[in-house]
Amino acid sequence: IAQFPYQEDFEASPGAWTPGGTGNDWAWGAPNKPVINTAASGQHCWVTGGLTGAFYALGARSYVESPCFDFTGLPHPLVQFNIWWESEQRFDGAVFQYSLDNGASWQNIGAANEAPGCNTQNWFNTPNLNNLGALANPSHGWSGNIQANSGSCLGGKGSGGWVTTRHCMPELG
Repeated sequence: IAQFPYQEDFEASPGAWTPGGTGNDWAWGAPNKPVINTAASGQHCWVTGGLTGAFYALGARSYVESPCFDFTGLPHPLVQFNIWWESEQRFDGAVFQYSLDNGASWQNIGAANEAPGCNTQNWFNTPNLNNLGALANPSHGWSGNIQANSGSCLGGKGSGGWVTTRHCMPELG
C-alpha cells in the first residue's frame, strides 16, 4: 500500500489482513463474545478467541498481519487504530510491530507508558508482558481485563471497550 491516508474498517472484507501463528484463533466478522461484543465501527472486526468464545487459545502465539506498506514518500508516518484489549494482565496481551526485512525480524513501535502527546495516545500500558518472551524485545504491549483477580489470574487494566490509539513512526519515514 502506497496511497495515503490508508483507512480500513473491515466492514466489506478482512481487508487483506491475514491471521497466523501458533494456536491461531483469530476471526474476522461480527463479535458476539461475553466481553467484546461490538466492532469499533459498523459490525465487523478482527478478534481472537473466535467470534463467540469466552477465551482465547491457551499458549497461543498468534497475530494479525497487515498488508505491506510503503512509507517512502511519507516524512512523518503515523498509525491510528481502535483496539480493545481483554487478556490476563501482565501475562498475555498484544504488541504492535514492524518489519523491514520481510518478516525475518520485528521491532516494536513505541514503548509502555509513553506520555500522551499530539502524536501519541493510549499506547502500550504494560512494560513487561511475561508470555511475549522472545516475540518482542522489549516485551511492552497492551494487557489487562475488566475482570477481578481470580486465583492466580490477574484482573484489571483492561480497556473496557474500544480505545483509539495512535503513534508516530519516524523510523519508517
